[in-house]
Amino acid sequence: MPKKKTSEREHKEYHKDGTPWAKGRIADGVPVGYWEWFRKDGTRLRSGHFEKGAQIGEWISYDKNGAVYKGSHIKAKIKKTAVRPSECHRPRNESPSPNYSTPSPDPLRPRQSRGTF
Repeated sequence: MPKKKTSEREHKEYHKDGTPWAKGRIADGVPVGYWEWFRKDGTRLRSGHFEKGAQIGEWISYDKNGAVYKGSHIKAKIKKTAVRPSECHRPRNESPSPNYSTPSPDPLRPRQSRGTF
Protein backbone atom coordinates (compact mmCIF):
# COMPACT_ATOMS: atom_id res chain seq x y z
CA MET A 1 0.00 0.00 0.00
CA PRO A 2 1.49 3.39 -0.97
CA LYS A 3 2.23 5.95 1.72
CA LYS A 4 -0.23 8.78 2.09
CA LYS A 5 1.27 11.99 0.71
CA THR A 6 1.32 14.78 3.28
CA SER A 7 0.88 18.39 2.30
CA GLU A 8 3.30 20.32 4.50
CA ARG A 9 3.18 24.11 4.36
CA GLU A 10 4.33 27.15 6.29
CA HIS A 11 1.75 28.56 8.72
CA LYS A 12 1.65 32.00 10.37
CA GLU A 13 -0.76 33.56 12.85
CA TYR A 14 -0.94 37.22 13.83
CA HIS A 15 -1.88 39.40 16.79
CA LYS A 16 -4.91 41.66 16.30
CA ASP A 17 -2.54 44.54 15.47
CA GLY A 18 -1.00 42.52 12.60
CA THR A 19 2.33 41.65 14.23
CA PRO A 20 3.47 38.00 14.05
CA TRP A 21 2.13 35.81 16.87
CA ALA A 22 3.19 32.29 15.79
CA LYS A 23 4.96 30.64 12.90
CA GLY A 24 5.75 27.07 12.00
CA ARG A 25 4.79 24.27 9.62
CA ILE A 26 1.50 22.40 9.22
CA ALA A 27 1.11 18.93 7.70
CA ASP A 28 -2.33 17.36 7.27
CA GLY A 29 -3.85 20.13 9.41
CA VAL A 30 -1.59 19.67 12.48
CA PRO A 31 1.64 21.41 13.54
CA VAL A 32 4.93 19.68 12.73
CA GLY A 33 8.57 20.64 13.15
CA TYR A 34 9.88 23.82 14.77
CA TRP A 35 7.43 26.51 15.98
CA GLU A 36 7.92 29.96 17.54
CA TRP A 37 5.54 32.34 19.35
CA PHE A 38 6.15 36.07 19.67
CA ARG A 39 5.06 38.97 21.87
CA LYS A 40 3.43 42.02 20.32
CA ASP A 41 6.78 43.85 20.47
CA GLY A 42 8.35 41.13 18.31
CA THR A 43 10.46 39.38 20.97
CA ARG A 44 10.32 35.61 21.04
CA LEU A 45 8.05 34.19 23.75
CA ARG A 46 8.30 30.41 23.31
CA SER A 47 9.73 27.87 20.89
CA GLY A 48 9.65 24.13 20.45
CA HIS A 49 9.00 21.16 18.18
CA PHE A 50 5.91 19.20 17.18
CA GLU A 51 5.60 15.69 15.84
CA LYS A 52 2.22 14.86 14.27
CA GLY A 53 0.53 17.60 16.31
CA ALA A 54 2.08 16.64 19.66
CA GLN A 55 4.65 18.74 21.52
CA ILE A 56 7.97 16.91 21.73
CA GLY A 57 11.56 17.53 22.75
CA GLU A 58 13.05 20.76 24.07
CA TRP A 59 10.67 23.69 24.67
CA ILE A 60 12.08 27.05 25.65
CA SER A 61 10.38 30.11 27.19
CA TYR A 62 12.00 33.53 26.82
CA ASP A 63 11.86 36.64 29.02
CA LYS A 64 10.82 40.09 27.76
CA ASN A 65 14.39 40.80 26.61
CA GLY A 66 14.53 37.61 24.53
CA ALA A 67 16.88 35.73 26.87
CA VAL A 68 16.17 32.11 27.80
CA TYR A 69 13.93 32.08 30.88
CA LYS A 70 13.03 28.40 31.20
CA GLY A 71 13.55 25.18 29.31
CA SER A 72 11.64 21.94 29.52
CA HIS A 73 11.78 18.58 27.81
CA ILE A 74 8.60 16.88 26.65
CA LYS A 75 8.72 13.15 25.99
CA ALA A 76 6.96 11.71 22.96
CA LYS A 77 3.36 10.73 23.61
CA ILE A 78 0.82 9.11 21.38
CA LYS A 79 -2.15 11.46 21.21
CA LYS A 80 -5.55 10.55 19.92
CA THR A 81 -6.29 14.14 18.92
CA ALA A 82 -3.94 16.74 17.57
CA VAL A 83 -3.43 20.20 19.04
CA ARG A 84 -4.33 23.29 17.03
CA PRO A 85 -1.47 25.80 16.81
CA SER A 86 -3.57 28.45 18.51
CA GLU A 87 -4.24 26.14 21.48
CA CYS A 88 -0.54 25.60 22.19
CA HIS A 89 0.06 28.98 23.71
CA ARG A 90 -2.03 32.10 24.04
CA PRO A 91 -1.00 34.95 26.33
CA ARG A 92 -3.37 35.30 29.27
CA ASN A 93 -4.24 38.88 28.38
CA GLU A 94 -5.58 37.97 24.94
CA SER A 95 -8.89 36.32 24.28
CA PRO A 96 -8.97 33.18 22.14
CA SER A 97 -9.99 33.31 18.51
CA PRO A 98 -13.78 33.24 18.00
CA ASN A 99 -13.24 30.17 15.78
CA TYR A 100 -12.38 28.12 18.86
CA SER A 101 -15.25 29.16 21.13
CA THR A 102 -18.12 26.90 22.09
CA PRO A 103 -21.67 27.74 21.06
CA SER A 104 -24.06 28.95 23.72
CA PRO A 105 -27.14 26.80 24.31
CA ASP A 106 -29.21 30.00 24.63
CA PRO A 107 -29.12 32.14 21.45
CA LEU A 108 -29.70 35.32 23.48
CA ARG A 109 -26.57 34.79 25.59
CA PRO A 110 -23.08 35.45 24.19
CA ARG A 111 -20.85 32.50 23.43
CA GLN A 112 -18.34 31.53 26.09
CA SER A 113 -14.74 30.90 25.18
CA ARG A 114 -12.95 27.70 26.15
CA GLY A 115 -10.54 29.52 28.41
CA THR A 116 -6.87 30.35 28.20
CA PHE A 117 -3.70 28.65 29.24
